[in-house]
Parts: sequence; C-alpha cells; structure tokens
Amino acid sequence: YTGKLRNLVVLIRFKDHVNRPLPSKRDYHILMNNVGGHRTLAPTGSVRDVFTQNSFDKLNLISKVTDWITLPYTEKYYADGKSGKTAKMKEGLNYALHQAVKMINIKDFDGDNDGEIDAIT
Repeated sequence: YTGKLRNLVVLIRFKDHVNRPLPSKRDYHILMNNVGGHRTLAPTGSVRDVFTQNSFDKLNLISKVTDWITLPYTEKYYADGKSGKTAKMKEGLNYALHQAVKMINIKDFDGDNDGEIDAIT
C-alpha cells in the first residue's frame, strides 16, 4: 500500500475501568500522528513516523482517534476465564466498532472504495 492511509483508532475500556486514569484522546493522537514524535509520549517517533520510515516515504498513515468507548460489561466478563481470547471479547469488539462508526464517516476510511474501513487499531 502506498499513499495516504487513514487509520481509525478505537479507544476501548471495560465497564469496571471507567474510574481508572487513562491516557487522553489527545495523548493517543500525539502517539499515533506526531511527525518527529514527542519528547515524552513518543520519544523515538510516532506510529506514523514508523510507517513512513519503513515504507521509504511511500505510506502516509494518518490516524483518527475516537473518544473512549466504554463496553457494557466488566473485564472479567469479556476475559471469560481465558485471558480475553473468547467469543465474549469478540462481542465487546463488535460493540465498540458499532459505537465508533457513529462517530465517523466510514467513507473517510475507505480509500479503495470497497465499503470497508481500510485500517483500524
């Protein structure tokens, strides 16, 4: 893939994590997009920098970060005793994606016009 690739970054937290301190949406934006990195958040470069460098300047990854999406159930529910590799975790991811698409225009993330988001984190 070459050219501009728009990446959707979906911030997800469990219902029982709402009172935990979490990085801000702005912090994630810096981590994902800052050209040249950031002194404290991305001292060796942003995710965008990594993709640019590794593609020999052929890929320009531009990420949009959603607001935090709180899943309707607890971490224990989604882990289901199996470290999260469960159908319940897939259910949680589907929930988060349905919430995320309400915040965006899907066409902005469908560079090849196949009706699907091209990149999601």
